[in-house]
Amino acid sequence: MRRFKLWRPQSLFARTLLILCVPTVLVQLVTSFVFYDRHWDTLARRMSASLGSEIALVANLLGPMPPTARQDFLQQAEKTLHIQFSFVALDALDLPEQAKFDTPVDRLLFEALDERLEQKFYATLQGDANTAKIIVPLDDGFLIAYANKNRLFSYTTNLVMWWMTGSSVLLFGIAIVFLRNQMRPIRKLAEAAEELGKGQDSGDLKPSGAIEVRQATSAFILMRERIKRQIQQRTEMLAGISHDLRTPLTRMKLELALLPQNSDVQAIAHDVDEMRQMVDSYLSFARGDSEEESASFDLDELLLEIHNDAARQGRSIKISGQGAEYHGRRQAIKRCISNLVENACRYGSEVTMTTEIRPHKILIHVDDNGPGIPPEMYEEVFRPFRRLDESRNAETGGVGLGLSIARDVARSHGGDIILAKSKQGGLRATLSLPV
Repeated sequence: MRRFKLWRPQSLFARTLLILCVPTVLVQLVTSFVFYDRHWDTLARRMSASLGSEIALVANLLGPMPPTARQDFLQQAEKTLHIQFSFVALDALDLPEQAKFDTPVDRLLFEALDERLEQKFYATLQGDANTAKIIVPLDDGFLIAYANKNRLFSYTTNLVMWWMTGSSVLLFGIAIVFLRNQMRPIRKLAEAAEELGKGQDSGDLKPSGAIEVRQATSAFILMRERIKRQIQQRTEMLAGISHDLRTPLTRMKLELALLPQNSDVQAIAHDVDEMRQMVDSYLSFARGDSEEESASFDLDELLLEIHNDAARQGRSIKISGQGAEYHGRRQAIKRCISNLVENACRYGSEVTMTTEIRPHKILIHVDDNGPGIPPEMYEEVFRPFRRLDESRNAETGGVGLGLSIARDVARSHGGDIILAKSKQGGLRATLSLPV
């Protein structure tokens, strides 16, 4: 069963074509077998029996006939039966040994003559390409008959088989063309769904094909429009919230700056700054980077930018591996990798970014030599606002949205982020992006 699954076609086009081909081929094989076994065998027997009866009739009539009448009789038999006859004396020819039967027609001809002739005879189809030779011994000589092989074969049988095979191949070709046209709308729908999953614009998609495919395409278009409309409404709402929250925070910060400075005022100003940072993080997480257009960019340049940004902040990061071209939202990918790097730098002193190219995907590993986290917490840390440090002190790790935003960006591109133990002793975060 497992071997059958390995050899089973995976695409819908191949499976549909297999469903069409297998029954047709089986029907043709059964039809060919029955046709050859019944029609051809019966027809060949009748034609061999007819030829054998005519030769036996001439031999039986020629035996007792006077020698002076034989020549006229043979000439008349040739005109009537369309078989070339000749008569030779006993001393002019020796009856050869019967040749082996190489074909079923040889056997059928021999059986037909053997049923109708009492004397020993010789029959073969191996000499001339178009003639069957039959030698019948008589009392005073030998009757030699040369019959055209068309008397033994029916070429309509081969014609029928060639016609059936040719028409089947032609119909299969037409079926493949029409089937490809039916598969094209399904393929376009799958590509549009994949692009939507990667956060890319799938362009103009029009319903086409069969009724069911049109219904599925129309439902997908409505779903896509609802998702875009929901994202747009959320973005507009969050933009309004951002304006409403930043205005009082800015006013509070300005009022605090005008007050006499003391420890209490500085503490309140610090809380305002922290609140503004938290609001920015919340809005960034909720808004994402949906407004950015997808484009091709060089991953080497992007990783170098992240390296330089970290260097300006006094962080040392090593880069290894080869880069590649990637099509996606560049700023979103940069933000995703930057969050992973920032998380690694926060807990480790040695951070390495490694690019690995694999078939159909690109892997970007971020390793650190920090303390790491327990394996049972690998998925827990991706939850929004989830921090291993429950104090929620910004100086010890922000508000707990870095990994959530990073995974959200990765999954919006059709990829994911996986955590594992690093060879450097700390944590390895692997960003997987489909190509």
